[in-house]
Order: sequence, then structure tokens, then C-alpha cells
Amino acid sequence: MGDENRPEFDVGPASEMQKKYGWYAENRSVIRVEVSEVPTQLRELIPYVERWAIPCDITRHDYFDKQPEEDVREFARTVGRRQAEINAWLDSLGDKWSEAGYQFMYLLKAWCEAACIFPDET
Repeated sequence: MGDENRPEFDVGPASEMQKKYGWYAENRSVIRVEVSEVPTQLRELIPYVERWAIPCDITRHDYFDKQPEEDVREFARTVGRRQAEINAWLDSLGDKWSEAGYQFMYLLKAWCEAACIFPDET
């Protein structure tokens, strides 16, 4: 009962939403990938997924801002070399995505942002 007056979603400037909901790098969710859901040839990327594949745009941007520049560059280089391979795997999933599939999708979203910051690294 009491939820009928709660809005289904909230809209506002990122800075206000960040303060209101605590969407800061330090509060990000822990990401754990189920190794068995990932093709063998992509498993070496799991540490990158667990570090960078933050689903919340606001939290992910805050996280990027707080990382050493060289770490972001290395992330852009490493994932950039493998993005076509990751996309091929995700495309092969059809409509049967595992949690790891979604996590790798967020990895590519984060990579796109890193590639915009450091296009020379991709």
C-alpha cells in the first residue's frame, strides 16, 4: 500500500540525482562474473568487467573521473582490441542472454566512453 504515490522514475540533473541517490564511485555495486557463462577466449577480460562495467551512467562517470588516466587508457586499449570479438559473442546469444552477457554489454558501454576520452588508444 503506500507505494501508489511514489513516482515510477525520477528525472533531474545528474549532479542532483547523484546526491539524492548516492550514485558515487565509492558506492558502486560489486560486480562478479560467473566464469562458466563466458566463452573461454573472453575470460581474461573478466577483471575488466568486474572493475569497469558499472550499469549506472552517473556512477560510471564518477568512477572514470576518479581513476588514474593511465588506467583508463589501458582499459580503452585492451577492450578496444577485443570489442569486435565481444560483440560477436553477444550477437550469438540471440534472446537467451546470461547475466555475464549483460555485464559484457556494460563493459562495451564503458569502453565507448573511454574511447571518447582517449580516441588514440582504440
